[in-house]
Amino acid sequence: MTITRKTTVHTLLKEYPFLLEYLAAYHPEFGKLTNPVLRRTMGRMATLDKAAQLANVPLNQLMNDVAGEIQAKTGARPSVADAPGVDTVDPARLEELAAIVGELHAGKTPMRSSRASKSSSPTWRPPRSPPWSRSSSRAACPRTT
Repeated sequence: MTITRKTTVHTLLKEYPFLLEYLAAYHPEFGKLTNPVLRRTMGRMATLDKAAQLANVPLNQLMNDVAGEIQAKTGARPSVADAPGVDTVDPARLEELAAIVGELHAGKTPMRSSRASKSSSPTWRPPRSPPWSRSSSRAACPRTT
């Protein structure tokens, strides 16, 4: 099994039931997993990404901690898919932000930055009115007074 950010708590507990006690002790919010009803409902929806946000811990740390516990109990460490961009900043994005800050210091507005000029925003159009509100459909309905 590979542990990823999309791995659900349900999948982990199905594969490694001993993780229930570990997760319950890992963070007070995870203690709710000891309730079978909550475990069945929330465990199926909660991914490790959401669990890390709930516990306010970095995702890579949570995944590695879980993998470490699995290794301690079974002797085999599952593979962990590194979550790029979770604990690190994309260098290209960092350069882009530095350029925007430089332009702001030069007196340019954010709308004139190179980032804004690259994106072509579509022209806004008002939404079409629904068919029942058009004048032609009103004529078909007799007016009662």
